[in-house]
Amino acid sequence: MAMMQEPSPATEPIPVAGSPGWRGARHTLAIRNYRFLLASMFTGFMAAWISRITQDWILLEMTQSVAAVGLAVTFQFAPILLLGLWGGVLTDRFPRLRIARIAQTMTVAGLLVLMLLLMLNALQVWHIYALAAVSGLAAVAESPARSALVTQIVPPNRLQAAIGLNATALHVASLIGAAGSGILIAVFGARWAVAFALLLAVIAWGMLACVRTSELQPVARAGGRSGMRAGIHYAYRKPTIRWSLILIAFIATFGMTHTVLYAAAARDVGFDSGAAGYGLYFAVSSAGAILGAVVSMGRRSIGMRSVLTCAIVFGATMLATAAAFTEPLFLVAIVCLSATRILCVTGIEALFQLSANPSMRGRVAALYFAIVAAGQCVGPLLIGWVAESVGLHTAFALAGGIPLVAACVLGIVVMRSRELRLRIDLRRPRRLIRIVPRTPVGPVADLVGSRPGLS
Repeated sequence: MAMMQEPSPATEPIPVAGSPGWRGARHTLAIRNYRFLLASMFTGFMAAWISRITQDWILLEMTQSVAAVGLAVTFQFAPILLLGLWGGVLTDRFPRLRIARIAQTMTVAGLLVLMLLLMLNALQVWHIYALAAVSGLAAVAESPARSALVTQIVPPNRLQAAIGLNATALHVASLIGAAGSGILIAVFGARWAVAFALLLAVIAWGMLACVRTSELQPVARAGGRSGMRAGIHYAYRKPTIRWSLILIAFIATFGMTHTVLYAAAARDVGFDSGAAGYGLYFAVSSAGAILGAVVSMGRRSIGMRSVLTCAIVFGATMLATAAAFTEPLFLVAIVCLSATRILCVTGIEALFQLSANPSMRGRVAALYFAIVAAGQCVGPLLIGWVAESVGLHTAFALAGGIPLVAACVLGIVVMRSRELRLRIDLRRPRRLIRIVPRTPVGPVADLVGSRPGLS
């Protein structure tokens, strides 16, 4: 049997300790650079959601096809799929703040072109697809750069709180953006919605410009191989990262297709609620996502068990949403659905970030975003086709059932690899289901129980 190599300082995980929950979030917000980065994320996310919903609705009106909306999502995520790993290499080789500023400049330019085309009444379907691809190109570098930049701003013991705050900012922004886009489109028209998104994108660029380079923590480069293959090899030989990436692949492909599903729910295949209903679904969904993000900040520990549990609950909730045949019940269901999705996704992101060394985090983050992009290229097209061909509720059932099965299977694989099993104790309702070592006594059990990542 081959001997295990000792981890080098450039690749071993960083130690994590500190105050979880709101106290940790308060201490994190006390960092000046992080406040500007969070403000940039907030306004940038809001701009992205307003522009995305507006473009999707324009495309839906132009084509009357949910599948066409899914194709636009595919164009947006295809560059991340094809070039995303290179973005991780750039993130680990060049200043991350500079990369984020360049990417935000591309976003501003794309929105400016879209607004001009709308003002000139020259917008065509292929323009929307091309601009979606440009936003995807910007995200190739921006997503891993922003993710890794957080670790240069906040200390390791504040990283989990920062991830929770980022998620909260994202979904508060999406709540405002979704509700605001519906109002802007209905009252002022799509042109002004895009103009407002452009203004927010410019503000986001300005907030990035306020981040002080001199206050960023330096990042040492890993020795030896430093390209894409090194990042893939590193992620594969870290079990916690490997299982996290496999899980997010199923969730991204099927469970993160809510954009297409909400578009279908707003049409005659669903509840036929129109543009106002489409914006309402995103607003209600964002409210649930905020709830999930707030709960995620109160986590005292993160491990494969908690992440897999959240994934199972998320899949079951999406299956329950498939049974919501009235619109009020559907609105309640998507609140629960969004909350569990955010708990699951933020748990996975925190787990792989806390398991990776700072010098490798850009490539690991890029691999994560590339997997998400691959799922977003395939999933919306498939789920959109199912919604149009079979029905909205069948599409929800498929989107929830596959991640549920994948999480259960992965849980069994992880438990077997760690010599664990499920124990059902009917005499203790509070501890009805527990994960225990297969060998319950002796030093072997102590060794198994002390393995990291079981919390």
